[in-house]
Amino acid sequence: MKNNLLLLLPVLALISLFACRSNPQLREEVYMLLPNTPEVHYSLADLRKLDWLAGSWTGKDAGRNFRILFQFHDDQSVEVFNFDEMKGSTMSLLSWYEGRFYFGSNRQWVISWIGEKDVRLDPAVYGVEPMTFTRLNDHQWHWIRHTVDGDEATLLERSEPMQP
Repeated sequence: MKNNLLLLLPVLALISLFACRSNPQLREEVYMLLPNTPEVHYSLADLRKLDWLAGSWTGKDAGRNFRILFQFHDDQSVEVFNFDEMKGSTMSLLSWYEGRFYFGSNRQWVISWIGEKDVRLDPAVYGVEPMTFTRLNDHQWHWIRHTVDGDEATLLERSEPMQP
């Protein structure tokens, strides 16, 4: 019995070692939630106010061209694809979660205002800055980043329409 117990100890040690490790294939990103995230709530129907964003848009920022594609899937989410000639492509999601709309791959922004011509995104985590999308007309809108040094606006122009 004593020999069997001695044989089991190394096996138990290995099991506990692997059981306590996190999955190395999972990407673990640490985001510190902001304590004063705006407490504004909208209904799922309010997402339809953003239909004007549906489609493909082009812009120029810091001397480089980029394209953003807003693809509405249902009454709860919008996929946002960003194609940047220097940085490559990324995908983010504007989605419904616990009674609020969030934006970003890890819900970095919370929607604090949805109007007929604009949407305000406030930080939900440290390290990102607020931004506003403001519609000028059916073919143009401003992406405004609110930085500590002041507002930075980038003009986006419709490159091809898409049905929401």
